[in-house]
Amino acid sequence: MSAGPLPKADSMTFKTLQYYGDDQVVRWIQEPQQPNGPEPENPAPMLRLLPPSKTGAGPAADAPARASRGGVVSEADDTVAYWALGLSVVAALAALGSAVMALRASRR
Repeated sequence: MSAGPLPKADSMTFKTLQYYGDDQVVRWIQEPQQPNGPEPENPAPMLRLLPPSKTGAGPAADAPARASRGGVVSEADDTVAYWALGLSVVAALAALGSAVMALRASRR
């Protein structure tokens, strides 16, 4: 996920309304409690924000590498992408060959 400038805070809370087909509305707007406190009945979704990595390890350090590879996250994903591209090329060539053979057959 990529985002623009984030606030200088530990977390972001997103108060949410959930609508159902029977006109029922559930309000997920309660502020989360302290870490050891009881969980509210309908807590608002919260995103915890981590500071940028200072050691060069972790998600913040890897972001430029992922961006330069088109957002691909891991080497395994690279392999899957290459296989998918290769199979797509083979399928396109097979379709082109079939079209040529059908065109030749229709001329006879």
